[in-house]
Amino acid sequence: LVVVERDAWVHRALADIATGLELVECRAPRAGLNACCALVPDCLLTGLRPNEPDGLWLIQALRAQPGEVSAIPVVGMTPRHYPVRQGDDDPIRVQALRAGADVVLQKPLEAGEVLSQVEALIAMVARLSSRRRRAPEVD
Repeated sequence: LVVVERDAWVHRALADIATGLELVECRAPRAGLNACCALVPDCLLTGLRPNEPDGLWLIQALRAQPGEVSAIPVVGMTPRHYPVRQGDDDPIRVQALRAGADVVLQKPLEAGEVLSQVEALIAMVARLSSRRRRAPEVD
């Protein structure tokens, strides 16, 4: 799990409960993209902030990568209350979904909720992969 978030509590809280998942902590979106390209993790968790396009840039850059990197599941986290930038028609969570995030959670969050969402996305990808590998049965 690559975690791109400036808030240290996210890293600490997930590290405390993420048994069975290897966490790669990144503070900057470019470092997160590099980690995703090098490691092809099971999931990316990234912070999203209004008036700071870094999180949206990371999602768009990830989706533009060639091969399996572009299919990494993405969970975005955004503040619950935030101003909408002048000229933006959509809140940051809608922008993130349009950029390619699979799920956007609003803070305040519980670490267990975040981890459960990450695990659910990883499990979904595994189910879809196994379905694609099975040959259809023909009578």
